[in-house]
Amino acid sequence: VYPEQHYRVEAEVIHAYARAINEDNPSFINPSSGADLVAPPLFPVVYHPRALSTVVGDPELGIDFTRTLHGEQDMHFHSVISPNDTISTCARIEAIEETGRGEALSLALESTNQEGRPVETTLLTLLVDRPSAPGAAGLPDDPSDELRDPMMAVTQQIDADQSRRYAEASGDRNRIHLDPAVARRAGLPGVTAHGLC
Repeated sequence: VYPEQHYRVEAEVIHAYARAINEDNPSFINPSSGADLVAPPLFPVVYHPRALSTVVGDPELGIDFTRTLHGEQDMHFHSVISPNDTISTCARIEAIEETGRGEALSLALESTNQEGRPVETTLLTLLVDRPSAPGAAGLPDDPSDELRDPMMAVTQQIDADQSRRYAEASGDRNRIHLDPAVARRAGLPGVTAHGLC
């Protein structure tokens, strides 16, 4: 369990995040008269990095973040996030498991507001790839044989500048999303969009 991290929510940051994900819901941009501005549901990615950095920066774990991919994520939303809220988040390691290519680090992030009420709980997995032989891909094994028919499909246009906008709004400036050379060194074909974008 890592020390709690605190984040003060500002309306401008809510607006920036909504613009970065091309959000058009007025509740997140310009509420109608009498309504309050609230953050989009995935806004926790803005304040999660502080808590995640306590784990990723732990020298005992020795994580190379450029060789880390975001795996599964499960989010439970308990209450809305509004401007002037102070969100406190605690990170906890649930498990570290060996994989064929490295480790799977399972984490829990628990967030509360200034009144101590739960805001959201996130369970996520980081896939930490081991350095491999020259020319070997740095990605996890292909899971396509395990894929099932989707329950639904959504087509989303990713703007050419969206990775940069999202990095600024979310605070996730992992260079695999911004620098093609860094992305290729990590075994990716080029810059990739953030998973939660």
